[in-house]
Amino acid sequence: AYDYHLNTQDIGSWFQLTNVGNKNDAFIAVKANHVSFFRVGNMKNGRFPDNSYGKSKTINFNTIAIKAGNTFKLNGRNYFYVAGEYKTRSPFSRYAFLSPRQQDKIVHDLKTEKITSGEVGYIFKFSNLKGRISGYVTDFKDQIENNSFYHDDLGLFVNYVMSDIQKRHTGIEFGAEYKLNTR
Repeated sequence: AYDYHLNTQDIGSWFQLTNVGNKNDAFIAVKANHVSFFRVGNMKNGRFPDNSYGKSKTINFNTIAIKAGNTFKLNGRNYFYVAGEYKTRSPFSRYAFLSPRQQDKIVHDLKTEKITSGEVGYIFKFSNLKGRISGYVTDFKDQIENNSFYHDDLGLFVNYVMSDIQKRHTGIEFGAEYKLNTR
């Protein structure tokens, strides 16, 4: 049996400036956060008697996000937009501990994730048809994952930690709505 809690505190503030005009709508937003978390073990684990019971060290991260975008209004029915974002994100608390169910040992060299994202698109609005097509790309750097699985040869559950993970998500989205009648 396992008896523990992960406690996370996330304190932040943000502001956004927007400018709405006849031909352009623009915005910029900034967000700053302080994230801290720790583990509390409510029982002593026989395999890890020295670091399974009680409160762990508190882990702290400061993160920031900046996002900006612009919509160009060609006319009342056709719009083009572009948006971009850069942000940092603290690692998830469940991944920050090597084996949170059993001990409070922290994964070596924890750092914030870096996420960069961009999107471009076209919006159209006609009498019975409206829709959107957009393309996006998002890059993730310095991610961490902590996976648990049963190891047959050892006969026990093990944790496999991967760090410095880099990923890229890309895609194209299309959506449309057609009104069958004018009622």
